[in-house]
Amino acid sequence: MIRIRRKYEKKHIAWKVSDTPLEKYAEPFPQEFSGYLNDRLADSRKSMIRHRLLDVGVGTGNQWINFLNKNPDMEFNGTALAKTMLHPEIKQKIKITTAANLHNHFEPNTFDTIVSHYGTHGQELEALEDIIYLLKPGGEAVVTGISHNLFEKKLLLNAKKANQNIFDIIHHKNIIDRIKGESKWCYHIRKAS
Repeated sequence: MIRIRRKYEKKHIAWKVSDTPLEKYAEPFPQEFSGYLNDRLADSRKSMIRHRLLDVGVGTGNQWINFLNKNPDMEFNGTALAKTMLHPEIKQKIKITTAANLHNHFEPNTFDTIVSHYGTHGQELEALEDIIYLLKPGGEAVVTGISHNLFEKKLLLNAKKANQNIFDIIHHKNIIDRIKGESKWCYHIRKAS
């Protein structure tokens, strides 16, 4: 397993960002992610609705501990590929699954916010379909990823053309590193009400 992980680590950024601070989560998102999330929570509190969040590919979960302690009224769920590295405070809130199998673990129209910080692991199209399926009407998702073939650059844009009434793209950013031959991208989407 260690040999496989080391080989994978060299090619995939996801293994290197498992403890990204929440403030830097979802970069290249246009604002600090924790500020965005605080705004979303404030809206839920005004509506007297408990905010439900899913982090697809939570890593260790360390980045969430302080935020969850300050916001005990938020319902947090996450996914990971294994429970071995998870912070003990969130371990019971994590489902072991891949990004392509979210629909097998959660009910449709469940979450107000879904985030994935490099957590789709090459399953971008399936993950985005499942994320839209799991969002409540009007719910938002912020998904970041990396591509070595620039395929994902137009992935959601093409899906949007085929499914115009299902979701809106609020923000899309793509940063190309021609030296490394990779593209980092971020989609901020809203499910139609």
